[in-house]
Amino acid sequence: MLRRVGAEPIIILSHTAQFGGGEVALTRLLAALDRGRFAPRAVLFADGPLRERLAELDVSSVVLPLGRLASVTRDEAGSAAGLTAQAAGGAAFVARLARLLRTEAPALAVANTLKSATLLAAAAPLARTPWAWHLHDRLADDYLPRRTAAVMRAIARRAPRQLVANSSATLRALGPIDPARVSIAFPGLGPEAFRDPVSTRRTTQKAPVVGILGRISATKGQLEFARAAETVLARFPHARFRIIGAALFADGPYEQRLRHELAARRLEGAVELAGWSSDPASALRELDLVVHASPVPEPFGQVVVEAMAAGVPVVATDAGGIPEILDPEGVATPLADGVRESPLGLLVRPGDADALARAVAAALESPDRRREAAERARASAAQRFTSERTARAVEAAWTRALHPRR
Repeated sequence: MLRRVGAEPIIILSHTAQFGGGEVALTRLLAALDRGRFAPRAVLFADGPLRERLAELDVSSVVLPLGRLASVTRDEAGSAAGLTAQAAGGAAFVARLARLLRTEAPALAVANTLKSATLLAAAAPLARTPWAWHLHDRLADDYLPRRTAAVMRAIARRAPRQLVANSSATLRALGPIDPARVSIAFPGLGPEAFRDPVSTRRTTQKAPVVGILGRISATKGQLEFARAAETVLARFPHARFRIIGAALFADGPYEQRLRHELAARRLEGAVELAGWSSDPASALRELDLVVHASPVPEPFGQVVVEAMAAGVPVVATDAGGIPEILDPEGVATPLADGVRESPLGLLVRPGDADALARAVAAALESPDRRREAAERARASAAQRFTSERTARAVEAAWTRALHPRR
């Protein structure tokens, strides 16, 4: 990539080259970034599809292999074994990362993941490189192991010059922090997400399709979705339910539990395990109702925003960053036990399969009302959740990091 004259060189670090929410948000940000102001380059701690996507965006990258540290999961990071593995490999990797930063001499380094932030917090002072953190995770005890959350909160409050949170919920989880060092930038969608909204005729079909999209994991709530489906089917026997996504290796036991539950409840014919989708935007457009069922409060909720942009009605859990998306004005009112209705969609008490069933049933009972909410939600998303808006907020945060006295 040719660096434009006057553009500030920025290095963005990610410990993974696989696609998750943070990596998707990063690529959408880079697609909208003002290259006249900033010249991005990436350092990845592993090779994978993210590197290919960065090349398509004219962002060069280098792989600095993480070694043993790459196998330490989020849940293991707070354990004695996890800490031992980090101590064993961390010092050597930090030294390598510091040397790379001194060679590259960026104006600013940016961590895009928890693990990269931990390592950059140690390497950046050695290289005398200012750094910022794009925080995509709630650093709370209900989202991370307690010890890990405490360490990460301490780093976030003190180490980076600027911290960019993906929601107010993410920011609140940090506790007290200097407001001059933080900002919020909702992950945005590219223009293609708002094209060709779902036809309103689908909501009148006799067999509405209700779907949940995301990695099969206990944090995503597919079990609650399946249990709610059984209740809804008693009232709407023609409804069909679709679970779109696949489990990572660590989530294998949860997937087996899900399959057992579907079999035990005799739901295989009505609840489809559709598997991983290479085109989630198209998968969303095949649904009449999108369900977000995470029992643990999530930092943001990209699938909710993507459904809004597609014009698909949404039922989502009433916790974490979701209320900021579906109830930005704070005007949602009770509709049933554990269910609130906002002008943009339905909010459900997290972890409550019965409340989820009540919300889905309410949506299926009133397709015209849900369609009107979906149209309002699409207009709201087009105003609040664009990659251009995200890029401007991030550029402002990077500028404050480069010029902290201004």
